[in-house]
Amino acid sequence: MAKGKSVRHHFIPQFYLQGFVDPKNPPFVWIYRKDNGVIIKSSVKDTAVHSHYYSFKTKTGTRDSQTLEKLFSKLEGSTSTIFKKIFNKESLSNEERSRFASFLALTLIRVPNFRENMIDKPTAELMKRMYVIMASHKEHLRILRVKQVINLLFQLSS
Repeated sequence: MAKGKSVRHHFIPQFYLQGFVDPKNPPFVWIYRKDNGVIIKSSVKDTAVHSHYYSFKTKTGTRDSQTLEKLFSKLEGSTSTIFKKIFNKESLSNEERSRFASFLALTLIRVPNFRENMIDKPTAELMKRMYVIMASHKEHLRILRVKQVINLLFQLSS
């Protein structure tokens, strides 16, 4: 693997998880395992992460593990400042509200439960292709709206 290439992809942003760090036991968060009811201690770095979660095969057959990871990283960076404003009870502009709503919608469809239980395999592949298209168009990096995501899904399915 080339140096600097991320294959550990977080489906819940680390900046968000930082808000749940146990102040008496940093840098750890407490995780409830729904599958077995066990509560475990985990670092933010090792929480809500899967290897190659956003990786996909390109047309040439190579694995791309960076395109979607970079897209989400950029979106998370711009959203983390909005979270700080909300935490500090500052007002948000209409643009910030729109970005925040889009971030929340995108967060819902990023988690494994959505992939595994809410959509079937063909739709999952379609969603992955949608992410790739978004990553390749800079206008989707600037303003990601739920309506645009829905339109992309319809375009991909035709």
